[in-house]
Amino acid sequence: MPVMTLDLPTPIDFDVFFGYSNLGLKGAANLGDPLNIPVAVNAKLEGYTVGTTIYPTLAESFRPFVQVGAVFSRTDADFMLGFLGGNAVDHDTRLLANVGFEYDILDYLGYRMTLNLETKDRFQDSIITNDLILWPHDKIFVRGGLATSLDGGGIGFTIGGGLAF
Repeated sequence: MPVMTLDLPTPIDFDVFFGYSNLGLKGAANLGDPLNIPVAVNAKLEGYTVGTTIYPTLAESFRPFVQVGAVFSRTDADFMLGFLGGNAVDHDTRLLANVGFEYDILDYLGYRMTLNLETKDRFQDSIITNDLILWPHDKIFVRGGLATSLDGGGIGFTIGGGLAF
């Protein structure tokens, strides 16, 4: 949601955003121990994000940006090791710091690259996302793409949508 524009020789816009994420994991694995005891895990991660996006208007179709804010998350995991089980709950608050750019491919289609900087552990754990953003209406968007850590530790998918004001 747009908040304000600083009227400078290169205008700088400020938007605020709010996000919600929900990730569920279920599975079982063998630890490779001599007794061959399986471990079953059922985990849920919920997160809330709030912040501001700051971007200068350098060109009409190209917008670099910086995002700052906070991420509030809760992880709830149930695990079973053989006949023993347990539950672990963790709450975490961390700084959100992202950099990236958007580029308009067409009037209704854009590309967004974002580097989600890891602010707690190793920089190599930072996630880079590449999304296509489709605007079926001037106030509604859907997006999806690929995500991976800088160290190449895995690949995932992103999907989302929202309203613009």
